[in-house]
Amino acid sequence: MRNRLQLETRSLAKSLALHGVMPAIVTVFKPDGSLDLDDTSRYLDRVLSLPGVTGILCGGYTGEGSALSRSEKCDLIGASKRLTDGRVPLIAGVDAPSLNSAIEAGVDARESGADAIQVNSPYYGLLRRGFVNNAEVTTRFFSDLDAAVGLPMTVFQYPTWSGLTYPVDTLRALAEMDNVVGIKEAVDMDTYVADWNGLHGKVPLLADNNTYTLLSMLLLGAEGTMVGIANVGTELYIELFAMCERGDRAGAVDLTNQRLLPLMEAFARDLGRSRSSFVARVKAALVELGLIASDAVRGPDLPATDEDRRSVRVALAAAGLAG
Repeated sequence: MRNRLQLETRSLAKSLALHGVMPAIVTVFKPDGSLDLDDTSRYLDRVLSLPGVTGILCGGYTGEGSALSRSEKCDLIGASKRLTDGRVPLIAGVDAPSLNSAIEAGVDARESGADAIQVNSPYYGLLRRGFVNNAEVTTRFFSDLDAAVGLPMTVFQYPTWSGLTYPVDTLRALAEMDNVVGIKEAVDMDTYVADWNGLHGKVPLLADNNTYTLLSMLLLGAEGTMVGIANVGTELYIELFAMCERGDRAGAVDLTNQRLLPLMEAFARDLGRSRSSFVARVKAALVELGLIASDAVRGPDLPATDEDRRSVRVALAAAGLAG
């Protein structure tokens, strides 16, 4: 049974070509904090209606996957699968501190209908962070996870300041695995250039940066983008990626400067140091645009402040998304 599963999923991995704009969608909660699966589904249906959306990441960081219970996560993936319905790949976030919990989450994702999983670093604990520089430990983790779950995987490459960034040699070893189909790059530009030089042609690099650095990543040649900021003005990020892909550098710079930069500054300023969260600001913008009903977030994230909402409204107007 296991051999058959591995053969089937390796065949799937070889046919799963990740490319283009794959938004990391939010998960909607009701004002009382309970999961609003109906409104999340309505929002996802709207995102899927946009030409140029080529994949969906659900239950990732922007989707507050770590704040969902196991049953909620399965319900979210199942509902998302019914909507994607084979139109685009559905990637489910796996955020777990141990191999066993990662396997549990991965198997849940597979059985709930995910086409692939995005694997966050298991080395959150301060005393484990040294493992990120141990290629043997990391490749064994991914190999054991692959053997148990058997789904195509993307690897989350965390920002350099996090202490969770894999060395390029480790990423190169992971890229040799049949089921590793992409590296989600949330790094600074220096690290991205090093990863690009070491991995280009071996595995797709998916740009994930909520600041102006995203433009540089795309111009260098990322195969796709998987960012939470693209919940707002998704069509603009589709246009940006298309410009970069066809070599329209001047158009891409102008679009970023004129319309995307206000959004980046409103959502990503003081990232990780402000009272409210990036996710809360994104949700506040989606409420302002009438795309979701509630901007509630789950702790430890804090809701958007009145100041956040004012800056979001100004940014939406500057980006041409609202009057």
